[in-house]
Formats: sequence, C-alpha cells, structure tokens
Amino acid sequence: MLNIDQELLTNLNVKNVNVLNSDIFEVKNIIDKYEIKNSSKSPIHTVEIDNEVLVEYIIELYVNNKNIPHDISFLIQNNVGFRLFLLTFIKQRMRSVINDDSIIVYKEIFIIINLLSMGRKYEIFTHYNFYSTENITKLFKYYEKTLSVSHQQKDLDEFELVFQGYLTLFEVFNELCIINSLDVQRRKSVSEIVDCMIESISSLKSKIKLDSDNLNKLNNILGKFLLYFSYIPYMNVENKNVNYIIQEYSFMLKKLIDGYKLLRFHKNDMGLENGYYITFLDRSTTLILTLMLKLQNKMHTIDLDKNAFLLNLIVSYNSCSSHKYDIENISYVKFKMHLLNNYLYIYNNSTNKIIDGSYEKIIDEFIKDNIFCSSTMMIIHNIVLFDNSLTKDKLEGILKALVSMPQLNNDYHEFYKLKIIDRIIHLYVELDISISNNIYIKEIVNYVEENKSASHLIGMYSKIYLSLALYYSKSEEKKYNLLSQEYYSLFTSIDDYTLLNSEYKNIDNRILKNYASYFLQNIKNKDLMNNDDLILIGRKNVTHFLNNREFGIKSEINQKITLLINQILNNEVADYQQINELLDDIFTKNLFYGLVIVNIEKENHVAYEVDDIGYEHLFIKLNDEYKLTFYYSKAYENIFNILYSNNKEYIENNMNNILNSYIKSIPTYTDETTKLPNLSKLQNDLKTRQNDIVFIELYIDSLINISNTYPYKISNQYFNLIVDQLKSINKLYKLTGPRLGIIVGENDEYKELVNKIKDIEVYFEDERHIVSFTIAVSFGKSGIILDKSHYCLSAAKLNRDSYHEFK
Repeated sequence: MLNIDQELLTNLNVKNVNVLNSDIFEVKNIIDKYEIKNSSKSPIHTVEIDNEVLVEYIIELYVNNKNIPHDISFLIQNNVGFRLFLLTFIKQRMRSVINDDSIIVYKEIFIIINLLSMGRKYEIFTHYNFYSTENITKLFKYYEKTLSVSHQQKDLDEFELVFQGYLTLFEVFNELCIINSLDVQRRKSVSEIVDCMIESISSLKSKIKLDSDNLNKLNNILGKFLLYFSYIPYMNVENKNVNYIIQEYSFMLKKLIDGYKLLRFHKNDMGLENGYYITFLDRSTTLILTLMLKLQNKMHTIDLDKNAFLLNLIVSYNSCSSHKYDIENISYVKFKMHLLNNYLYIYNNSTNKIIDGSYEKIIDEFIKDNIFCSSTMMIIHNIVLFDNSLTKDKLEGILKALVSMPQLNNDYHEFYKLKIIDRIIHLYVELDISISNNIYIKEIVNYVEENKSASHLIGMYSKIYLSLALYYSKSEEKKYNLLSQEYYSLFTSIDDYTLLNSEYKNIDNRILKNYASYFLQNIKNKDLMNNDDLILIGRKNVTHFLNNREFGIKSEINQKITLLINQILNNEVADYQQINELLDDIFTKNLFYGLVIVNIEKENHVAYEVDDIGYEHLFIKLNDEYKLTFYYSKAYENIFNILYSNNKEYIENNMNNILNSYIKSIPTYTDETTKLPNLSKLQNDLKTRQNDIVFIELYIDSLINISNTYPYKISNQYFNLIVDQLKSINKLYKLTGPRLGIIVGENDEYKELVNKIKDIEVYFEDERHIVSFTIAVSFGKSGIILDKSHYCLSAAKLNRDSYHEFK
C-alpha cells in the first residue's frame, strides 16, 4: 500500500533560498505579455495568484502539445521564486493523484512530469500503456548535467532547487510505477522505468560527491524501489514444483525487506519509520498471501505445515515485522488468518476510523458506509482476493455497493473497483454459486456497458466479460452456454487474443474445456479425452459461434440503420445531435465494441470533447458541412485500426445514406432573399429557451411604399439596406412579408434597441430615407411568444405612434 499522506515527497524539504524582487515582476511581465487570463477571476492581485495563473497557462500549452515560448522556458529555469512555488504546487497535485476520485490520473501525471521538464519538451508518453524510456533517460540526464554544473560552480541555491526537482521527478515516476504495477499490460513498463531511475542515481553519484543528507535522500529512493517493486504481481507457476515456487517468493520477500531496512536506516527527520512499516507490512503480507493463493490453485489441497522452505519464509517475515507469527505452533491455515488480520492494522493506521475485531469488520464497514477511497480500496480488493471464506451475502453486499457508485474519473480508483468486481465473479465460479436468479450479474453488465466506451480502462472492463464467460460456461443449459460465448466474443473483440494467449491462457483453457463438455454432454467415453483434445473441441465450437456472430452483428446493424433512416424521413429526429445518440448504439457499441466514441460533427464544431489525454481522433469527410469523427484511446490504436480498416467502406456507405436522408428531411432555416434565419429557424430556436423572453417584431411600413413605386428587384435592394442596418444592432429573423423578428438578449435593454431601430435611415437612390416601422414588443414564455406578438403587432398598427408593448 502506498501510504501517500505520510510518505509522498518526504525527501522534499527545500532549504532557505533567496528570492529576488525581480522574480516577482518577471512573472507579472510574462502574464501581461501573453495576456494570460486569471481563470479564478479573483480581483485580488498576489504573487501566489500570479504564479498559479502562469503555471495553469504552462499546463495548457503542454496539454495542447504546444511549444513553451523561449522567455517562459527561461523563467522556469531561472526564476527562483517561481520554481519554489512550482515545487509546492506539484507536491499538492501529486497527493491528489492517489486521493481524489475526480482526478484524471494519466492526465495529471502527464502534467506533473512536464512541469518538471524545465520548460523543455520530452515525448515521454507514447500512450496510456507505454512510455519512451529513451526520453525518460534524456530528462534525467538533463537534471544530472544541471546539477553537475551548479555543483562545480558552487552555486548552492541553484543546486538545492534543481536537486529538489530531481527528487520530485523520482517521486512522480515512482507513483506512476505503483499505479502501472496493478495492470496486466502496464506493469511491463515498471522495470524499464525503474532501471532508468536507478541508472540516473548511479550516474549522479559517480559525477558528484554528495553530502550525507542528499546521499541519504537518494538511498531512500532506492529503498522505495525495493520496497514497492520487488514484488512482481504476476508469476507463472506452471511446470514448477512447490519448493521452487516458495523459494522464488522468499527471494522477492528478502529484496522487499532490504528496501525496508534501507528506508528505516536512512529515515529522515520527520520520523516516518512507522509510515514505511505500514507499507512494508502491506507489501509483505500481500506477497505471502499471493504465494499461498498460487499454491492453493496449483495443489488444491495444502499440507505445508512442516515445509522447511515455508518455515524459512516465515522466519524472514518475522525478522522485520512487529506482527510476528509463532513458528513453534505453525499451521498453514492459522498463518493465513494471521496475515489477513494484518490488513486490520493497516486499515486502522491508514484511515480516521478504528475497528476492533478481525479483518472481516472492514468488509462490514465498507458495505455499511459505501465509502470507496484510496485508504480502503486495496485492502477490500486483497481481502476479496485471498479470503475464500467470504459468504455469498457479503460478496453481494460488496457488489451492490460498487455497481451503485458512479464511474470514478480517477483511473486508479476505478481500476480497483473493476478488479474487485472481477474477483467476485471468479468467486462465484469457485463457490459454484447458481447462475439462475443472480440479479447482480445483470447490474455488472449494465455498469460495464454504460462506462466502457473509449475508456483507457476498456481492457479491464472487457476482462469482466471474460470472467462472465467462465462463469456461464459451467452451465449445461443452452441459453447460458450461448451467453457465455457472447461474453467471450466481446472480450476477444477488444483483446484480439493478445492477453488470452498469455496472462489469461489458464482462464481461456478452462472456458474452452467447459464448451467441449457442453458439446459432448451426450457422448459416451468423453472422459477418455485429454485436456488438449477438449481445448481443441472447445476452440472449434466457439470459433464457429464467433464467425456466425460477426454476420449477425452486421445484420442487426443494418436493421437499426434502416430504422434510423425511417425515423429521419418521418421527422422523428430533431437534429444531428440526436442522430449521434442513436449512432452510439449502432457503431460505438455494436461495430466497435465500445472502443470508440462516434459522432457526426459539423465543420468547425466539436460534438464531443475529451478531457483526458492519450486519445486520438480520426474523421471521415461526409460532405462539405459534415464529418464522422472517431475518438479512441491510443492504448488500443492497433485493434481500432483493424476494426476501422475492415469496416471503413461499410461505414461510409451507410453514413452517406443516413446523412442524405437527414439533409432531405430537415427544414430550410435560411431566407433565400436576405440570407437571414427564417421563421422555421426562429421557431426551432425558441424551443431551446426556458426562461421568459422579450421579443421585438418589426413591420417595415416604408417598404410597402417602395414596393408600390419600384420594381421587385429594386425593392429588394431597399429591403437589404434596412436589413444591413438592423443586423449591426442585433440578430434578425426574416418572418413573412415585410416583417422581421428580434429575440432580445438577456444582457440587452429592449428600450435602447427600440430607440436605435427608430433612428435607422438608409441612402437609397442617392437620397436619405428615414425608415418607418410598426414596432411590437412582447414579453412571456417562448412557447406562446409568437401568438402574443401577432396580437401586439395588430395593436401597434392601431396606435398613432405605431408602437405597442404586450406584457
């Protein structure tokens, strides 16, 4: 567990550094030069607010992939006051990464690392799952070089500031690795990133003779690496004997202990030994319980009470643990219970609550309060993972709490939520819990369907489909067997057999053998078949299903497209935004399995905005006005490209049919003579108005006189002259005949508009013409305002001044 509030950035304690007054003015000058707006809109002008305004501007540049201007880059590297503020700012944001449910983790870490890049640009984030270790190394090398120069020049203030930035960089990459270590794909990047950091520390130590304080801080970093990353979450135990597996885990435990000892030896002045102990206890407990789970899965029945290798592992655990286990009365079952109860100590020291009793009370507390935070989520997950004595009621209590929560923006929290859900499905399988009347499965599926679209976590969402496929594959009923294959196909559509043939191979084999058993249930001598034969039969069976399903999906999509076109032609679709809602079901869910967000967009208009980073978009130009846009996570770019290339022509043909039907059905919103929005447009705009409005209707009396005197073409010229004058005052609508309409804006004064209208004059046929109007001003709800205006205009025509108000 990352005990973030106690451990994060504990090495960062900037000593007194002189700040010059010129630093303050430099920041203000940059803000003025680039006309940077204060998003907080605070009328108070302070140094801290100016610094924050500039930082937010720099963040915006990085997020939008723009270069940092040279003068801002120079300020970041040389302005002492700003750099001190930046370190504090980063420290606050790093705590939010773990603790705040609303934080978008990947984006936040991207921001923090870029803020630490000294105004330079390093393409570190290849996409959500992979990182450029070459550019990570370049960034660390830049710090090493800068530290060497300031050390040689004996510039203590500069060295101190750069060194604090250097340590902060380690902490944020450390945090990134902790998060990545949880995921099947992203954990592959952890060892590479850690190697970059270890190499940098070794390189700096060889270049500079550091004082004992700074040397201890770097050794603390190395200790954290051992403490956090000695434990590899996934280890293949196939074809390995029990003693070898225990020895492998004992070796990992010893490295973890070495890291803890290093941290304990070099603990800083803040007295954080206990904080590190909580992390040590969590990591060692989880490591040993993982070993026990793997042994249980491998052996089914366990009799290891007198195993010498396990005894040695317990001795190693006891050597640093305050929660020692009595090896004189060793029992495998009791040792496991001892380890599970460690989570209660960890919980009590990581939250504001104190629970008495056993670790099971943590589950009860979670079900009662329904609070899912960083302090509890890993503990809940680990208890569900390792405790096979949890009852069906408790599992369903946890499930009910999880699926009732909205999706969490913080991927770290959402990931753990999904992992717990996934584990509970596997417990359903292990405990042989009945499929029929299991109401929570439907809630799980609904949650996944509602939240998976274009998510960076779609791999974890789809993993739940694979687990459901396993759960349903055990049934001998046809409907459940078909449902299992449906879930299996949903997973393979996203995974493309990448993880299925590696990390999830064991699950896949179990599913395929169940399919074979279902297929052969009436066949004699089926028990004589070996595992390979069953897997082969199961694979043939599901492959046949997948081929038929692909055809069925296209058929279903064609039916939905036909229905959509009929809705459009019957005027049941209001606008293209409503078409987008229907496309979500047709293309997003059915054709791309939730991998993308698909939208029709007008040129120069964005229908969907992605708040996160690590996304790509691609568009198909449909005509001069509309395009079809696809938004997807770069982490799944390969599978998107496969699906897109296989379906591009199909999508284009169908979208052209949909769009052509829409264009033919939509009313014309522009008056051809004046090019003004017409009455249909006014009626449509009024539908969007909820509050009371003020509406001005104009009848151009002088146009009638001109029309009686001049030809139609000349009269239109006169009308357009008036329109040009009025357009400079407010937005106009062309109504029937010589009538125009104006919706008065919320911030406009209608009487001022009326006075401006009355003063309008035009030059026509080389003469000045004062334009005469009949003016009706109506007040009320948008739904009845045109009816009121009709009566108001009639009343205005009867008045001597050709003006009337109807309230």
